[in-house]
Amino acid sequence: YDKAIEQYDRILALNPDYSSGYSFRAEAYLAKGEHLKAVDDICKALEIDSDPKAHYLLFQFPPEQLTLVVTKLKGLSARHPNSGEYEYYIAQIYNDSRMFAESNEALERAYGIDARSFFLEMIADNYSEMGDYANALRTIDRSIQMNPDNDTLIGKRADILGQSGDVEGAINQWSEFIKKNPDFSGAYYRRGFFEDNYGRTEEALADYEMAVMLAPHFAYAHLGRGDMLEKLGRHKEAVIAYQKAVELDAVPS
Repeated sequence: YDKAIEQYDRILALNPDYSSGYSFRAEAYLAKGEHLKAVDDICKALEIDSDPKAHYLLFQFPPEQLTLVVTKLKGLSARHPNSGEYEYYIAQIYNDSRMFAESNEALERAYGIDARSFFLEMIADNYSEMGDYANALRTIDRSIQMNPDNDTLIGKRADILGQSGDVEGAINQWSEFIKKNPDFSGAYYRRGFFEDNYGRTEEALADYEMAVMLAPHFAYAHLGRGDMLEKLGRHKEAVIAYQKAVELDAVPS
């Protein structure tokens, strides 16, 4: 690592604005456990051109270094008050550590700088992880208002409804999604999941079968289909569906 760092030092002496020089040197510093030097190089690379390797390395620090990384990113944010990029990185780091409230605080700051529906979507995800479904729904609705043509948000809203206990609402919302996207296998799978939880076994089986038809290599669609067949007493067909799920998704170990 020391020899590698020497080479990166030479590269950066020749071209101090070469972001990859900093991100690769940061990787070497991380391997040596020199966390302060590593995060300084990462911040430099991010500041130059949002270097993707530097972004990846933000998540490679040990948990006890979280405060160091966040503090350095806050410094970047202060130097660039018109950019929500660094608050977004902070939010991602907190989310990765399952610190959802802290993640939302950073996302709110990012949204205050740069009002993107994507930030609201992430905030809604965090509320869902915290079990605060009322706020999750309110936030995802704000995101949909900003980006009404994004059908992914409709699907996300459906799942939040289901997680909150409104299974009927989730089924209806996924039905709306399917009207717009009749060839998307995942929508049938998710609607089938909620129909199963609502005791609508026949409807769930039909949706799982549609998911299998549209995406025959999706193991969980076969698994869901097998569960419904078993519930209906169609044991031999269920075994075939389970065998297909194992064939698609199992590994020898």
